[in-house]
Amino acid sequence: MRFRYELLEKIIVYLYRNGFKTTKMTDLSDDLDVTIAVLYKEFGNKQEMIEACFYHMMKVYDRKTAEICMESKDPAEMFFRFKNEVLFNISMVDQRRSWNELRTSFHKLYNRELPVQLQQLILCFESLYGEAKKKDFLREGVDIPMAAKASAFSYFEVLNSPIYDEIEKNFEKVAQWYYDLIVRGCLNTEGILAYNQYNKNQ
Repeated sequence: MRFRYELLEKIIVYLYRNGFKTTKMTDLSDDLDVTIAVLYKEFGNKQEMIEACFYHMMKVYDRKTAEICMESKDPAEMFFRFKNEVLFNISMVDQRRSWNELRTSFHKLYNRELPVQLQQLILCFESLYGEAKKKDFLREGVDIPMAAKASAFSYFEVLNSPIYDEIEKNFEKVAQWYYDLIVRGCLNTEGILAYNQYNKNQ
């Protein structure tokens, strides 16, 4: 199991950087230093491998969210770590290109997985906002389910909307700005000050 986990982690990074459509199993074999036989034994074919990557990412969302909630000393650090360790651990440019590839070349997989990924991200945000509320870092009256949806939707909007191709080339900056704006809008004064400090020290 550990071998498969580590292999999927490496494959995901490779696919995002080099593209889903053009990558061949032989490319992965050469770059990751594993035999082609091992790849086919683990996944069967390229389509199964890509699907395995998506399911793996959903499990990572859950695991990393729980880990961040448990380890962070305050909710401000929690939101900061989630931004950097989950949402933007792979560059936004690479993520956008990859999702566009999926939409055009693997549209059945894209249409099936996008709603699942979005719902998974909403649940992660609900956990984060729930923890912030427990520790009195949340602004009074914040609707946690709505805040979670707004946070997830803004991320996927930048990730998938073609309009940003024309009006903004720095996708990462736009997506992080959306994220920071919504988080600051939900945190109380103490939370905002702490969150700003984490970003300042980055």
